[in-house]
Amino acid sequence: MNLAANGDIDLVNDRLDITVLIAPFKTVDAVVKKIPLLGDILGGTLVTVPVRVHGPFKDPKVTPLPPSAIGEGLMAS
Repeated sequence: MNLAANGDIDLVNDRLDITVLIAPFKTVDAVVKKIPLLGDILGGTLVTVPVRVHGPFKDPKVTPLPPSAIGEGLMAS
């Protein structure tokens, strides 16, 4: 599994607000990367699931995000 995250961790106030991209199919992704045209089009990843992790450290909430959230994170960078 591959993970990428972007967001804020507030250590003083014990809060998280992070967007995490999860690519759960590492073996399939390795095959996709080796296919010349398909690997370039898909960026080497077949399936990526975006989720938001927010709230206090002791009880964070995990919320699934729509696929459009992947583009929002890339555009902000």
